Formats: sequence, C-alpha cells, structure tokens
Amino acid sequence: MDPYSADDIKRRGEKSFITGRNIYLKILIWGIHESGKTAYLDILYKMSQDEDLDIRPTGPINKISKADGSTLYFDRGVFQSKAYQDVYYQIYTVAGGLRFSPLRKKMFKGSDGIIFVIDARTGKLEENVKILQELKSLSRGQLIKTIPLIVLLNKRVSEDSITKEDFIQILRNEDLWRGSNDEFSPWNPEIYETVLAYEQRAVLYNCFVECVRRISMYRGGDFYLYPYVFRPPDPPDDIGVATNVQRNEPAKEEEPEVELFCRYCGSKLAMDERFCVVCGKKF
Repeated sequence: MDPYSADDIKRRGEKSFITGRNIYLKILIWGIHESGKTAYLDILYKMSQDEDLDIRPTGPINKISKADGSTLYFDRGVFQSKAYQDVYYQIYTVAGGLRFSPLRKKMFKGSDGIIFVIDARTGKLEENVKILQELKSLSRGQLIKTIPLIVLLNKRVSEDSITKEDFIQILRNEDLWRGSNDEFSPWNPEIYETVLAYEQRAVLYNCFVECVRRISMYRGGDFYLYPYVFRPPDPPDDIGVATNVQRNEPAKEEEPEVELFCRYCGSKLAMDERFCVVCGKKF
C-alpha cells in the first residue's frame, strides 16, 4: 500500500533539510504546557550519553526557558546516527501555553514526524484535545497520511489518568484513527502509556524509534538519493519493533543494443567484423 501520492512525496521531500551529503530529519515534540516535553528530550539526551544506543548527541540541548524552567520558546537537541553518520535527527519541543500558538505554527513548519506528549491527567483532557485540534489544523489533513504521529501518554502516579482507549476515541473524533478497512489504518498513531522517568527509558526510546521508523517508511521510494543508506535506530536490547535497512539505489538502465551497417551497401554487420562480406569493403 502506498500511503501518499507522488505530489505528497515531492511536497514532503522539500521539507526535510538536505545539505551536501547530510540528511537532517526534524521531529517535533508537541503537547500542552508542562506535559513533559522537555523532560522527554532530557531523558533521550541522557540515554544517548550513558547507554550504547544508535544515536549520539552532537552537543548539549539548547533551551530557551523561563525562570521556572518551563519552555519559553523551544528546546532543541541534535543527534547523529552512529550507523549512518550522514543522518541527523533535529528534535524540537514547543512551548505549550495558549499564547504561544503563533510560535508553534512556525515550529511546526518542516516537521517530518510528531511525538505528542499527553498530560494524561483527566483534568487536562480538554487542553489536550484543543492542542491536538491545533496540530491537526496546522497539518492541513496530512497527519498520519504523510506526517507520522506518535502518542506518549504521560501518566502521573496516583492520579486519575486518560487511558489508551480514551485517547483512541478522541483520535477517532478528529478523524486521526481509521477503521481496519481504511487504507490509512496501518498508520494509526502508535500509543505508549508510561511515566516520564529515566527508569522507563526503554519505552521512551522506543517511542523515538517508532517515529523514525515511520518517517523512513513514509519516505520510501526515491526520497533518499543513492548512495544514501538509511536505517532507523534500534530499540535497546530486544524491546520494541524490529527495523529494516532501507537502501535506495538508482535503477539500472539497460544499455541499448547497437546495430552496425555497412556505409557502402547498407548490409548489417557483426560487432567484430572489419569488412563487409556482401560488398567486400574494408572499414
């Protein structure tokens, strides 16, 4: 099944930033104020330093935050693939406050994939729905069609929480969860229920892995020009979805068959002939 048209591929291809022989993929961490977006990026950064993962940070996380530590504009971390060193992941968070909607619009531009961090407390349900609708509006109908959406339900300990089934219903209401007979049902958002803590790092890293895996699948065909070889990072140990190497090489063109003819009499010649057997002329 091809989840996008040729025009979609062209449009999406213009969004990923390619310079020289390097590919920069942009992943946007979306969510309401204090949902855990920065905490998620911090855990990913710490994992990439402390554990043997397929990615390495290229430098510290850049943060533009308020005095209380909450995001004022955005946070940004850049990670490099160890296996394919021309592939980089630029991971941004967004400020979740209502007044930052114009900034979120700018931050969304050029995103290849979305990780939506949900504050799973039931009292935050309405805010989560509103910012989901904002994201849907910005994507202009391209969420799950050409832009993968991964959902992380950040469940607070000892508090009533939105369940996975609850949020699937919300996604259905927004036409972001398709029935089994729909052509886009394989791209329904993957939903992870966990707590944003380092002890849950395997699940949190798997969330990133799944986002990158889907980006690579959405970018199938001719998006990665030869000799680029792209493979999403693997989950730690045996946790999560196995990923496949994707290799895009130019189609081999068949060389046209060359036919030779005598310039004097027009008879067809064999490739190794030095004279015409019909008229006897030499070449």
